[in-house]
Amino acid sequence: MATDLAVQLFEQPKLGKVARAIAPNQRGRVFFEGTYWPARWHISSEAAIAEAEAWVIVLGRQGITLLVIPNRRPSSRAAALSSAPASI
Repeated sequence: MATDLAVQLFEQPKLGKVARAIAPNQRGRVFFEGTYWPARWHISSEAAIAEAEAWVIVLGRQGITLLVIPNRRPSSRAAALSSAPASI
C-alpha cells in the first residue's frame, strides 16, 4: 500500500498538469516530465479540487504517486513555483 512507502521530496518543486481531477481523499492523474502519474494531495487534509487542465505544484513522490499541492496562482506558471514552500 502506498502509505507504507517512504516519501521522497524533490530538491525543487516543479509544475505538473492535471489529467484527471484531484479531490480530497481522491487520487487523480498528473502529466509530469513527459508522462502521466497517479497523484494525490501532499497534505491529506487539503480541501481543494484540481480539475483537469489545471496546474499543480509537484513536491515529491511516494512510490509512483506524485505528491502535489494546489497552484494558488493558476494564471502564471512562473508564479506557481515562486508560491511553493521554500523549505523542501
